[in-house]
Formats: sequence, C-alpha cells, structure tokens
Amino acid sequence: MKKITIYRHAESETNIGGISKPNAEISITDEGQQKAKILAQSIVEKPTKIYISEFIRTKQSAKPLCTKFNLEPQPLAQLNEFNTISFELVEGLTGEQRVPLTRKYWVESDPNARFGKGAETFNEFAKRVIDFTQVLKTLEDGSIIFCHGMWMSYFLWSQLGKGKENNRYVMRNFFRFHQSIKIGNLEPLTVLIQGDELFIKLR
Repeated sequence: MKKITIYRHAESETNIGGISKPNAEISITDEGQQKAKILAQSIVEKPTKIYISEFIRTKQSAKPLCTKFNLEPQPLAQLNEFNTISFELVEGLTGEQRVPLTRKYWVESDPNARFGKGAETFNEFAKRVIDFTQVLKTLEDGSIIFCHGMWMSYFLWSQLGKGKENNRYVMRNFFRFHQSIKIGNLEPLTVLIQGDELFIKLR
C-alpha cells in the first residue's frame, strides 16, 4: 500500500484579504513562512519526492521541507488552483472588494461559464482534478504534495462519487461542501493507495 500526503499551501496574501494578484503570483505571508518551517521541522522521514503546483505559494510552502532534505520540488500543472475569475476583473481589489464578484460566480453556478479572459470553467477545473487521480496512483510511495484548498475540496468531492456530472445544482452543492469542510492552511490529506483503490483521511 502506498501513502501520499497532500498539504494545502501555507497562509497566502489572498487568504488575509490582500490586493489581487495573478493567481500564479500570490505569495505566502510571513506567518505562512514561519508555519511552513514548523511543518518541515515536524516531518522526520525524508519524502520520496515533493510535488507542487505551478503557483508560487506552493513552492514557497514546500521550500523549508525541500531545503531540509535537499530535494527539488517537481511542479505539476494539474495541481494548480481553480482560476475562477480573470485577474483583469479583480485587479487592484482587496479581498473584501472581491466578495461580490465571487458571490455572483457561485450564485449563478454555471459550470460552463468563463469569468473573464484566462479563467477556467468549473467543468475544466473538475476534469483536471479528476484526471489527476490516475496520475496520483503512479506517484512514488512516501511522496508529499503541496497544492490548494479548493483543489483538495474537489478531489474529496470527486472521491465521494459526486463529480460524474456537473450542473448548477451540483456546482452549488460542491461550493457548500467546500465551505463546510474548511481545509486549513498546511492541513494534510492522507491518501492510501492499494491497487486501483484510494483510501482518504482528512484530519
């Protein structure tokens, strides 16, 4: 049986309501850096490999662990967070100012809608996460992944058999699920893999 541990990135600028940046450029905070160092200190066994998304906050979150064990993180595009709203629509906005746009997106819950240039549709995001499940089964035992909160929520959602077909009703229910489980920064998700089966533990 293989074990893969997935962590949400450390506290980011967006998590504390900072001014909008392109999704890939959002950094972790000073507090996030300290917590990432504490996490690295707590991990005794050397990971086989460390995987991250293409977004800088996962690289920064993994850096203390990579330094400790002299490992180079491997970025995977499939781990990128859901790019719900185009940067051009939120440029210069604070977290509080972004709330109406975010609320509008999830109230409408159109899985095929693209909210501005460069944004993903919900169906595109969902397919990306579901497709990664097959990749996950091929990763090395003892690997660690740093990725994102909504990504982890949808991964859990899909493993509950909820991601087979997305419509407005299902999409709204997913968002309620995402809000209810509230995966914290640097919170782990443990995945045990035996053959074609996944066993998942949150908290």
